[in-house]
Formats: sequence, C-alpha cells, structure tokens
Amino acid sequence: VARALSRKGGAGAAVNLASFGLSVLGAARGSDTASAVGELARALNEVPFDSLKIQVERAPDLSFKLSSLEILSPNLHLTGTGGIASKTTDDLPNAPINVVLQLGAKGELGYLLQKVGMLGTQKDDKGYQLMSRSFTLGGTLAKPDSGALWKILGEAALGALVR
Repeated sequence: VARALSRKGGAGAAVNLASFGLSVLGAARGSDTASAVGELARALNEVPFDSLKIQVERAPDLSFKLSSLEILSPNLHLTGTGGIASKTTDDLPNAPINVVLQLGAKGELGYLLQKVGMLGTQKDDKGYQLMSRSFTLGGTLAKPDSGALWKILGEAALGALVR
C-alpha cells in the first residue's frame, strides 16, 4: 500500500473527516462534484499497488537523481522524476525530496477524477487517462509531503461548492 499521497498524522484524520463532510455537503447541495472530491480524498489516502519501480542515479554533485518512479495499480499509474538532496547515505530518510508526479487513472479513480474536472484528454503508454495537472511531492523520504496534490483537490472542492 502506497501512502505517499496521503495526509499524515492528525491531518490524515482531518482528510477523512473533510472527505466525509464534502460527501455529505455535496449530497445535501446536489453537488456530485463535491461528493466526488470527498471520495477521491478517501481513495488516495491509501493506494494498493501491484508494482513499484524506481531508478536512482548519483548526480555529478553526488546528490541522488530520481530518473524514474512508477507505481502501478489497476486504477492508478503514477510516474515521476526528481531528486533527493543528499550527498551521503547516512541520513537518506531525512533528506529533502522534490519529485514531479503525473497521475494516470482508470476505473473508479478515473471516474472520480473526471467528475471533478481533473482528468485531461491524454492517455499514457499503459492506457491510463492522465490528470490535467502534474504535482510535486516534497518533504523527505521518511515524511513525504503531498500538499500540492491536496491543494489541487481542495481547489476542486471549493470550485464545486461555490457553483
């Protein structure tokens, strides 16, 4: 199960509460979009996957270059590139990361992303429909920060509630 896209600690509980609230509020206001954002938050909190591929190289300055990252599940295809700002392996888990990710979706996840207007028209090489926006994963290896994705989800939720 990949949890890099989830909100950690108390924020994870807040996401669950917020997603429930959006679902209820969306249903009460007749907003399928707000309800879908609530479902998306739950679906992305923990993502079961079939395969994980990572290619890491040392850059000339001895930092770690993430040449490719791929997480594949029946409903999600996450790809990315970036870096790990550490020149040693001594404290790698606490080294800052910066990974630009592109999310592709099928099935229920694809349906939910389409419902909130976050799915583009392009497909990746495996047939997953791509999100219209990429996002950056920051934080550290030990504590990844997926705030950029949650900001995108929040904007979609806000847009749904003010319509």
